[in-house]
Amino acid sequence: LVVAPALVVWLTPAPQKLTKRVYLEGFFLLAFIALISWYVFSFRSSLGILHQSLIYVIFPIVILAALRLGQRGATICIVLVSGTAILGTIKGVGPFSMGSMNDSLVLLQTFTGVLSFTSLILAASTIERQKASKALNQRVNDLATLNDSSRKFLDNFDSRSICQTICELSVSRMRLDGVWIEIEGIENQYTSPITVYGISQDLVVKMKNVWEQNMTSRDWENVVIKTTDNNKESFRSYAALPLVFNGEKKGVLKLLSKNKNFFTSDRLQLIQSYTNLAAVAIKNTWLYEQVQQGNKQLQALSQRLLQAQEEERLHLSRELHDESGQLLAALSVQMGLLERDSANSEATRQRINELIKTSHKLQENLHKLAVNLRPASLDHLGLVKALQQHTEEFSRQYNIQVEFEAVCMEDVRLSIEVETALFRVVQEALTNIGLHAQATRIDVLISRNNGLAAVIVEDNGVGFRLPAMTPEKHLGLFGMRERIEMLAGEFTIESTIGKGTTVKAEVPCSD
Repeated sequence: LVVAPALVVWLTPAPQKLTKRVYLEGFFLLAFIALISWYVFSFRSSLGILHQSLIYVIFPIVILAALRLGQRGATICIVLVSGTAILGTIKGVGPFSMGSMNDSLVLLQTFTGVLSFTSLILAASTIERQKASKALNQRVNDLATLNDSSRKFLDNFDSRSICQTICELSVSRMRLDGVWIEIEGIENQYTSPITVYGISQDLVVKMKNVWEQNMTSRDWENVVIKTTDNNKESFRSYAALPLVFNGEKKGVLKLLSKNKNFFTSDRLQLIQSYTNLAAVAIKNTWLYEQVQQGNKQLQALSQRLLQAQEEERLHLSRELHDESGQLLAALSVQMGLLERDSANSEATRQRINELIKTSHKLQENLHKLAVNLRPASLDHLGLVKALQQHTEEFSRQYNIQVEFEAVCMEDVRLSIEVETALFRVVQEALTNIGLHAQATRIDVLISRNNGLAAVIVEDNGVGFRLPAMTPEKHLGLFGMRERIEMLAGEFTIESTIGKGTTVKAEVPCSD
């Protein structure tokens, strides 16, 4: 109980490195124990019961040494105290020196046994408690690492950037020396590393032979390789962890360390959890990029559909104006000639007059239809003139006061797309006012400032509740919004029950 524990403890590697503060504390504790032991076991027992009671002073100090210094400190205390007690008892001094040597040995053995068991059990318990505390702290740090990594992954939506972040965090938080990611390409072959961190691309290429020699199959299992190269500049531990997306292996995270036994089971468990998070993050960026690409394609398709719609409207407008309008005009002329030649028949002249009126009315309706499809003034005179004519015609048709104003738009022509979009917004807004708003006054403003063209249509009608707007019931409003947003502009509607509505559209423009 004295020598054997000391030999076992001191011949095994220390569980942890001690600081200078611990060494200094241990020196003073051991010196104090040595002094107390010498005092207790170096005088004759004739000094009385007070001297014998000093035996119990030794125990608190030994217990403190076991708690503070661990097993190595405890074994030193046991050797010091037991050696001093044995030496004093042999010389016939100290509290264990009795008249009979056998009695002295019994007392001495009991003392050393209690002292050794107490110290060693407390030291062992202290070591276990320290291991448990260390393991708990490590788990907390691991969770903090995963939480921090997850937060950074969620803030990143670019596939190239997320791979760079994964590699950087692997080196900084996992204490690795080199990391790279390979993504599976066609025919289940891995492409060249898309992201490398901590080492050069040339070194990655050179290390492929090591992987090919040690990896016999491309399965889902983690691969850990250890080398015996003692060169401090070389990598002595390698690991490859699969990146699994929806049950399919689509990539590999490859890790390097200069420590031979770096990839322990606990550390691999942490890295595996980190790899799972990384796989989800990469997959999310891929999905996000696919959604973005799909949105761009849908936007381009909508733009082409609107362009085709405007082209078809222009074609119909020209057809109605150029062909049907000319035919109706010719019909009116011919009926006029017929009226002149049939002066003898009053009934014939009356019927011809009715036909003339009908043709004029039909011609007027065709003209309105052509204007609604695509006003010729928009192409020939520009946006301001087209809006001015349209507001005047709207005011006459609905008998509503319309005030039109153009600011900073003198002799300005915008792109066809911008002019068409702004004209359609005003046209749709006025149509909605005429049908639903019950307004008595409308203000229309078009302006240009700081590279932005804007139109504002404001009325004093009944208004409506904006949250109640749905695409099914307000298709025209949503169509206006879509036109403006496709030009990277902003479309807003403000409305209050009983206080009217304001429609505003703003788009980037250039002369």
